[in-house]
Amino acid sequence: MTGEPRELPAEAGPLAGLRVVEYGDLVTAPYASKVLADLGATVLKIEAPRSGDRSRVVGPFPGDLPDPERSGLFIYLNAKKRGVTLDLGCSTGRAIFARLIADADVLIENVAPPDAARLGLAHEQVRRLNDHLIHLSITPFGHTGPYSAHKGYGLNVAAMSGVVLANGAPERAPLPLPDFLEDFFTGVVGALSCMLALAGTEGDADGAGTGEWIDLSGANAWMTFQTGMNVVSWVFNGRRTRRQGRHSRGGGYPYAILPCKDGYVRLIAMQRIEWTRFVQLMGTPEWSSDERFQDRLKMNELYADELNALIDPWLTARTKAELQQLFYTGRVPFTAVKDFRDVLEDPQLRARNFFVDARQPGMAPMWMPGPPYHLATEVLGPWRPAPTLGEHNDEVFGGQLTINRDDMVALEQAGVI
Repeated sequence: MTGEPRELPAEAGPLAGLRVVEYGDLVTAPYASKVLADLGATVLKIEAPRSGDRSRVVGPFPGDLPDPERSGLFIYLNAKKRGVTLDLGCSTGRAIFARLIADADVLIENVAPPDAARLGLAHEQVRRLNDHLIHLSITPFGHTGPYSAHKGYGLNVAAMSGVVLANGAPERAPLPLPDFLEDFFTGVVGALSCMLALAGTEGDADGAGTGEWIDLSGANAWMTFQTGMNVVSWVFNGRRTRRQGRHSRGGGYPYAILPCKDGYVRLIAMQRIEWTRFVQLMGTPEWSSDERFQDRLKMNELYADELNALIDPWLTARTKAELQQLFYTGRVPFTAVKDFRDVLEDPQLRARNFFVDARQPGMAPMWMPGPPYHLATEVLGPWRPAPTLGEHNDEVFGGQLTINRDDMVALEQAGVI
């Protein structure tokens, strides 16, 4: 165990040479392109002049002092990318955009359908510019159907998909999901769909692929992967999703999150032998022979609160670390409910060098989550700072597109870049 963050090597990853243009805001599209960038793709991020991506004002910020160049969310989502500013709301901006995607392989955007045509991002417009392009459109509800013109956020997506209904305590109202979770998940699905589309076009005669439009609905992504069993339960049994709080229903006791001395732990005893071991660790208290506490399904459904009260004193006298050692040696399924300090100090994550050494100009060194995988035959590219607003305008517009300096100044003065 090194206990140190990864310094990722300079070599490119398995998607080296893949050219991605991102016109994304907040999380869904930026995270989809981040997944590709982590695998070596070259990503060019386009932001609105002056205001930039809205994640720049979300934070968290060092010292809680808002600064659009110091947003932790923006830095995490956009490291390894180059960044330019460009106004697609004007014809000049759209003409420059057309040149940027002429030789791109992938376009990723999360523009609402009512705005797509105005910005030149409707698929028929994009296809005329590059018919080999993989075009990923991420929206809350998709580009078709009665909700297609509706704008929305992760809260709407999770509510529509049924996920929220199962979240929270049974006696209280449903709870939203935390911290853009809906959008991160949709971004993963988007990145996967791009890679599948790219794999499907490999081997075309001209080597360029035939192009594809991926119309990804965030609500559909969540319905497919998160509520499948709940849909099946309704179709076959007419059973509605139930909020379960800290107790999971349908299994034997304990299947719950319970307090301990310095936080919470999750206990699961799927087999009776595991419950027996747990009781033995507690010293086989007299109540464990109570006739009511022999059928663990009934224990979970009828007596969970009473059993919690009997177990709580034993748990709350011990720390998470003490319980982890006891349950590991006693072979009882267990996990500590970690806070983020625990996560940063976790020996398993340290041993796998999960955190990378993120260095952003003008900021103290910090750790960021790295890719969750290690590749046996490929290495990953280095951490590169997230771009400041318009940082690569000269490199891309002046160098790549050969726009001369006088024209660049005029474009900037007109608010196009």
